[in-house]
Amino acid sequence: MSATPKIVPANKVGFDQNVLKANMDALKLRYPELYEQVKRTRITDRYGVSLYKNRWPNLHVRKGKEYSPLYGSGHPEEFAIKSFQEQFKPHSKNLVFLGIGLSYHANGFFQSEEKAETFSTIFVEKDIELFKISLGISNIAFLFRNQNAHFFVGLRQDESYSKLWRYFMEKQWIVLHARSTCVILNDALYEHEKDYYSAVAKNLIHALYQSFIFFGNDPYDSLLGIEHMFLNLKSIIQLPGVNLFFNKFKNMPAVVASTGPSLKKQLPLLKEIQGKVLILAPEASLRALTDAGIRPNFVTSLERVPGVEKLVSPFDFGDDMHYVPVPVVVPEVFDACNGSMFIGYRGFHHFRWLGVDRGILWIKGSAGNMCYNLATAFGCNPIIVIGQDHAYGEDYRTHAEGTIHIAEQKVDKANLVKLPGYYGGEVDSTWVWQMFRNHYITDVAEGNTKGIITINATEGGASIDGAVHIPFADAISTYVAKRQPERINDKILRLRDKFSVDVDREKQRIHAKLTRAIGLAEKNIHELLEGLDYTRKVIEKYADYVYERVQVEDLDAAEIRKDYYDLEQLRIKARYTKNEDYVALVLHVLQPYLINYESQYSNMPAAYDNPAEGQLTAVLTCEDYFLNAIHLANIARRTLQETKDAMERPTAVVLPPESAEKPDASLLWRQHFDNELCLWRFSAHAEVRALTPAYRIGGSLYEEGAGTFDGYTGILLRNRNIFAQELHLLLTNHPEHDKPCKLAGLGREWQIEVVRLRPASDDILIRSHKDNAVLLWILEAGKLSRIVQLGEVAPELELLGTGDVDGDGVEEILWRCTRSHELSAWKIAPGYLESARLAEESLGGGDVMGYVLDRAEGVFSEMVLAELPARSQVIAIADVRGTGRDELVVRDSETGEVQLIAVGSDARVSTGVLGDDLRVEGSGAFLGNGRKQLLVGQCYGGDVFLWDWQAEGFVSQPLGTRPGFWMPQSSVAAE
Repeated sequence: MSATPKIVPANKVGFDQNVLKANMDALKLRYPELYEQVKRTRITDRYGVSLYKNRWPNLHVRKGKEYSPLYGSGHPEEFAIKSFQEQFKPHSKNLVFLGIGLSYHANGFFQSEEKAETFSTIFVEKDIELFKISLGISNIAFLFRNQNAHFFVGLRQDESYSKLWRYFMEKQWIVLHARSTCVILNDALYEHEKDYYSAVAKNLIHALYQSFIFFGNDPYDSLLGIEHMFLNLKSIIQLPGVNLFFNKFKNMPAVVASTGPSLKKQLPLLKEIQGKVLILAPEASLRALTDAGIRPNFVTSLERVPGVEKLVSPFDFGDDMHYVPVPVVVPEVFDACNGSMFIGYRGFHHFRWLGVDRGILWIKGSAGNMCYNLATAFGCNPIIVIGQDHAYGEDYRTHAEGTIHIAEQKVDKANLVKLPGYYGGEVDSTWVWQMFRNHYITDVAEGNTKGIITINATEGGASIDGAVHIPFADAISTYVAKRQPERINDKILRLRDKFSVDVDREKQRIHAKLTRAIGLAEKNIHELLEGLDYTRKVIEKYADYVYERVQVEDLDAAEIRKDYYDLEQLRIKARYTKNEDYVALVLHVLQPYLINYESQYSNMPAAYDNPAEGQLTAVLTCEDYFLNAIHLANIARRTLQETKDAMERPTAVVLPPESAEKPDASLLWRQHFDNELCLWRFSAHAEVRALTPAYRIGGSLYEEGAGTFDGYTGILLRNRNIFAQELHLLLTNHPEHDKPCKLAGLGREWQIEVVRLRPASDDILIRSHKDNAVLLWILEAGKLSRIVQLGEVAPELELLGTGDVDGDGVEEILWRCTRSHELSAWKIAPGYLESARLAEESLGGGDVMGYVLDRAEGVFSEMVLAELPARSQVIAIADVRGTGRDELVVRDSETGEVQLIAVGSDARVSTGVLGDDLRVEGSGAFLGNGRKQLLVGQCYGGDVFLWDWQAEGFVSQPLGTRPGFWMPQSSVAAE
């Protein structure tokens, strides 16, 4: 046998037809388009094949007249397996093979013990001809049948990022393990096509990272999108969608006018071609465009932050500018626009879940990108982009002169990102703009496959791969100049007028889906709780390791490995990924946390010299996982329940008496679905007079109680938006305050109670569920003037509320211990609040001047009730009998029995039964008879009653039906 094997040109090799047929049949089923490409590909002599010891094929690449082997000069498979082992990172969840060759590197993986730990394998091969040769030599049909094996063959370098990004967006489990990704090179192919495989590897990692970012890094960020969708439900149902215009502007040129520094110089030319092109712009461009006499046909908004409404409200939209906000914006945005509006969705599951078809768009990170996606969906061609710099302008300007934006962007020169420039070279940018540019590259590549011409006529900033880069004037000369003006707006209005909707039926259908989803969320929480119990039992086995009584080497590595994978499967089992309700509404909230957690969990074994130690460390984190998952799932469930309740019935806020001339309390009803207000005032005989208040409350604000602040009646309103977690105050009877005003920043972790610790004026008590701090906010002239730190409480103390339980005119703060069920009261020493020292406090991002004291100096705590069991629900703290002292009104959750408890004496008076079909919604002095009444409402109906104490018990007086009450018909089911 010759020491040098004979190399036969690949086009003269007789391939194993059985192997080729098996591979091609499997390929056809999984990748039919690739199958057709392979069929059409002709094998040439660019590659050669030799046999090692007349048995094992080796593949050779021709370089000039010589062939170079892919797998060395010895045993080709052993060569590849050794190369694989040198590159492989054990415990990797994602494995990427760059250069498939004859699949020998993959064989090394499938022969390894670690293959069970890998979830996804990705194969990238540049040359379809080489791939076809491989199909005739190596039987890899089993890989085509494996849904966790993914092939990218013949992928062009310039489209690699966009295709990989889209694929990862679809196959989200790959993103789940992004941090545990290992890349295996076919060294010879890499050297042969170094530029290609280097670029693809970079784009693959970049696409994984961008997908990671896209799915969010904050569960509350994801929750906000769902909350805003539900807050905007009325607008979603009632407004027409952008799908009315899908493919209705085929082959009409479109111009996307974004806010980059280069925009202003293009405006004179843009004004000249109005009517010949469809103009789309983000709302931040409106000032620059309208000042130049340009009225865009469509204006978009995408951001979920407060302040977007300020970009819209100054402009008269008339009937020729049409506003398209994605309904994740704050609800105030819809109120801010005075013109025609349409709904467009991002490609998120929760919008599909709604079943209200208004048009799904694959919008990425910016309102400018949304414009581009709209133009694509409308059938426009070409699409001309201006003002899309993705980079700093002259003097590091971030936006075009005349544009407006919510927050000023500071230049971070220490973290500049270099991007390819429009005119060559590099330009300074940021990682955010880099991400936006990558989004454009993705969309342009997709458009190119559909024959859409994208022209980047920004004439500045960064280039966009795949787009044609020519001056705006040249783009107009080539594609627009010869067109005649069209009555574009008439067409838009004509299509809009075709829209109709049955609002009540849509409400009923969504209500039924919410009911179903709430049940599913509760089931999931129950399963997570069971998972938590099991996890704690597993962790208990390793107590000696946790307390450093043994080392990991003293433990059974096989048992650790088993627990590691058992807990992984337990987590997977509690994710209902095939359930529409779960994926859209629960998983969407959990997903950012899951991605971060699972990527760390899967990466831990490789992060330690001893993999068993890494696996055990991961196991010990599982309790936190289940606790966080339960917390987030419960938040999602509560959001669904709040939405369902808000559709059915308005909420009630008891307003204290406004003045001596108006000594009785009143009721403010708020119907959240319509965001309508109704004020009820009472006569002595419980007769109701309904009024419409002069003030309005923004849809983002939630009621948190009411009180008397410096002689004025005020409603506390909370903004839960993570970008503006704030507490606002609306003074309802102040001559100069007709809208809510911000008091200070306040995070979601703070519980709020209105408390009277000073004569004739209420203040705000807040308790943190994060660090258990208890603070008092003192208001003067409708503004926060002082903060008093009252102390800290144990986590097991539950804030029941406040009340004047000893009759001295000052309220006490009441706490129940969830362990001992004791009831304790905090009382503030006379003069304590006036003796505080000045200090600085920061709450939820809002810095305020405050007074800080140690609780021991002036806050006294005493046990006032030996036991108040958990089944005893405190439904009110009020002076319902006119004794001058507030009492606890308590309902037994099992029997429904209602008792009055005088705090401090343990005297109890049974007052009857409050059934499960009724609930107390508040208390107040509505009738002016020296005592407070309970407001009681039906749980499954709209009727409300006043319970007034007379002689030996409560007497119920009907008030009528809640204004705005709605209940769905049982015949309408969820689809």
